[in-house]
Amino acid sequence: MKRVLIIGFILIIAIGLLFFIPYFKDVSSFKISSSPGGPASTPQKLILFFGAFLFSEAFILPSFFLSGQGFWDPQTVILLTFLGSISADVFWYFFGVKFIVPRINPKSKSKILNESTKFIDKVTKKKPYRYLLIDKIIYIPRFIIIPYMAYRKVPFSKLIKYDSTGTIIWFLILFPVGWLAGKGVYNLIPAYHNAVYTILFLVLFFIIYKISIIWLKEKFIKRCSHK
Repeated sequence: MKRVLIIGFILIIAIGLLFFIPYFKDVSSFKISSSPGGPASTPQKLILFFGAFLFSEAFILPSFFLSGQGFWDPQTVILLTFLGSISADVFWYFFGVKFIVPRINPKSKSKILNESTKFIDKVTKKKPYRYLLIDKIIYIPRFIIIPYMAYRKVPFSKLIKYDSTGTIIWFLILFPVGWLAGKGVYNLIPAYHNAVYTILFLVLFFIIYKISIIWLKEKFIKRCSHK
């Protein structure tokens, strides 16, 4: 199962980066305007929304990074990636209600389902919606955690409330890190105009971020297991 998740994660990163390839053919034309804060085009807005909807942080973090370089204005990036992320969770909630919850067997021997259930119940003291406050940081794939909320009969209004709050917390951490990293590359390295350098920085930055999240998650799980 771990191999499947790792392979799936790598594929998500690869597909997410494909969204940027058409722009890297001429990176200078990728800028939204000659002055900061210029309006994004409709195709760019759709890319931001559906990129966040489909690929979550694999798309959102590079978007924040590129925003720091001036390729997209920060307000548009934050708004559309936020809406895309929340919309994906709403989709998985109703998809779970319709197709997953009716098929869940309480006596299931699924290791990943049982381990996720035990972990979430322990962390939240059997109030699973609380986990939505930290889900984007202590990450469990949304196709597991959101249908799980439906399985636990978390009301939709409560899901939106806690999921939105958790996403805001996540963005407050993620955006300054991604934006400042992009800004630093823009100011310190003139070669950022080269598409190869830009992609390398994106990949390196994302790897460092994921290593940090994995380390934080392991510490968090270990601490919870000792309680």
